[in-house]
Amino acid sequence: MSELFAILKCLTLKRVLNIIRVYSSYAFSVVTGKPVLWGEPISISIEPTSICNLRCPECPTGAGTLLRPQGTMKFDFFREIINRISPKTFYLQLFFQGEPFVNKEIFKMIEYAKSKKMLVSVSTNGTLFKGENVARLLDTPPDKLIYSVDGPDEESYRKYRIGGDFRDVVDGLDNIVKEKKEKNSALPYIELQMIVMRQNEELINEFIEFGRKMGVNKVTLKTMQIYNQKDAENLLPVNIAYSRYKRAGENYIMKERLKNRCFALWRTAVITWDGNLSACCFDKDAEFSPGNIKNQNISALLRNEVLQNLRKQIFIDRAKINICSNCTEGLRVNIKEIKIV
Repeated sequence: MSELFAILKCLTLKRVLNIIRVYSSYAFSVVTGKPVLWGEPISISIEPTSICNLRCPECPTGAGTLLRPQGTMKFDFFREIINRISPKTFYLQLFFQGEPFVNKEIFKMIEYAKSKKMLVSVSTNGTLFKGENVARLLDTPPDKLIYSVDGPDEESYRKYRIGGDFRDVVDGLDNIVKEKKEKNSALPYIELQMIVMRQNEELINEFIEFGRKMGVNKVTLKTMQIYNQKDAENLLPVNIAYSRYKRAGENYIMKERLKNRCFALWRTAVITWDGNLSACCFDKDAEFSPGNIKNQNISALLRNEVLQNLRKQIFIDRAKINICSNCTEGLRVNIKEIKIV
């Protein structure tokens, strides 16, 4: 199933009108320099949990640098959110920080969102697909499963995916692909992802071949994001073509200049496990949160002074906003995408 066809199946008149409102309000805002928001998010990210079972060094969760409380979203709260947003929002990303499948109610979440005709994408480190989890995933599969491995072999994998077992990850992926074939199911569309780093940049061809052998739908090679300048020397690839950064004196900065605009603040939103509305996927600690959706209207929160001031500042000088310093909105992130099946 093509992604375009999957999107078309999810569209309703309300959702189409909302898309038009979002795009037109963004265009008006860019032209006038005065942010207005006429629609609701086209897509939304909901965090099933901020807890992860791995300790990847450049992930705020894995590195232990996430400042906000950790926890897991309850299904009843999730259902309430979906009931409120699904009339106009059609694309759901069930991930933010943490490993989504740590939340044992994740399968119910996928099923409920699908019952509302939402397009559902889940990103996973692939470590928890043992026993009945594979069958449960395929009972009501998400539209897309992003399977992050970061290496075609044990040696390259364990250098970054600290705490993971390469054999378990491969066996889990193999079982998902086999279950798909047995059920003759097109879903989930499996995207095998590798973040290109110093320890795996020479293994790109091997990783692509690994994806072919496993029978995934697509292999994606992605540039690395760094939070800690001290780790940059050890983690960023030597080949500058594989990096989103360039050296500037003692530090590394983004290669491409940030434009003073950002569609993300119009088209999407992020909700943390405990209900805080976060500005975007780069606002890891919900620093720019206008409030919590448990006791406030989502539409009102999106138009709150906190987010409106952020939108204004982006039009003036986006580079001065700390969460934007690492942002790739509007920039090239993926090095290569190879469709296999």
